[in-house]
Amino acid sequence: MKIEVSKNALVGALVALGKLVSRMSPVEEYKSVLILVENRIIRFSTCGPEETMEFTLNCEAEGAFLQIVYFDALQKAVRSGKGKEVSLEVESGILIVNGVPLSPVQIEWTEVKVPSPLNPVDLPDGFVEMLSKAAPIVNRNEVRRTLQGIHLSQDGITVTNGKELLNIPCGLNMEGLNLPFPLALLSAKPTGDGQLSVWKDRDLTMFRIAYPKWTWIVHSPLGLHLTTNLTS
Repeated sequence: MKIEVSKNALVGALVALGKLVSRMSPVEEYKSVLILVENRIIRFSTCGPEETMEFTLNCEAEGAFLQIVYFDALQKAVRSGKGKEVSLEVESGILIVNGVPLSPVQIEWTEVKVPSPLNPVDLPDGFVEMLSKAAPIVNRNEVRRTLQGIHLSQDGITVTNGKELLNIPCGLNMEGLNLPFPLALLSAKPTGDGQLSVWKDRDLTMFRIAYPKWTWIVHSPLGLHLTTNLTS
């Protein structure tokens, strides 16, 4: 089975997916990428200690396969192609990208369990662009974890670094919560109709932002899921 996907689309997607990759990590999963083909969809996923990121494209494949390879090896093979398409095929259990065989990573991928129903909140048009405008105010090294994220509420998007405060009004039908800093999502620049889902998993609050081609999932301690005085 051979699949061809747009090189431009995949090169751009790998930039965002790579934001979660930790090349020096002793955890193999954190420097790898999962590639899953099923139901005529190809999915590329990366993960970090607190986040997962997924990019999907339609494809013409009739069959299915699942491969885990090192992220850097995949990115190099994708960029090596001379044409406008990237070819992917599996032979004898080895993924071949643009004619380059990639050694499999022998690990079990940890999938985030998403409950059903989720009761998601529809996100306003241009939501990620609004997050991008708010992001420069955030101090990700702030000792107070509350200030490391982006506050979402009916009042809109609010951020502060303790000295500056910015509010961007937008139509958010939700109680106040602090979204962990979405670096990978900002890099992806997803478009289309987006939805935000929030649920609890033991001592964690789970956030899922989904767009037609992108899904970002992150977890935080329950203490970040609350309405708070951001300037305190």
